Amino acid sequence: MKVNYDAQNDVLKISLSSTPVRNCDFDKPGVVLGYGSDGSLVDLEIREASRKIDNPRSVDLAMNGRSVHGVRLL
Repeated sequence: MKVNYDAQNDVLKISLSSTPVRNCDFDKPGVVLGYGSDGSLVDLEIREASRKIDNPRSVDLAMNGRSVHGVRLL
């Protein structure tokens, strides 16, 4: 999984796999869901992220019951 924040375009993208996106769902304003050819969710984009997320440059992670707070995105 990859998390990328593009500050210039104010887009937060979460890629769940490296599968190519074949179809996109634009039903919700400011959110784009990308699907692979088999219909599985591949990625999601949040547009105008700085207006919707407290701090799009910081991520809190939880893995196996352990939390890591404030990981800064480059």
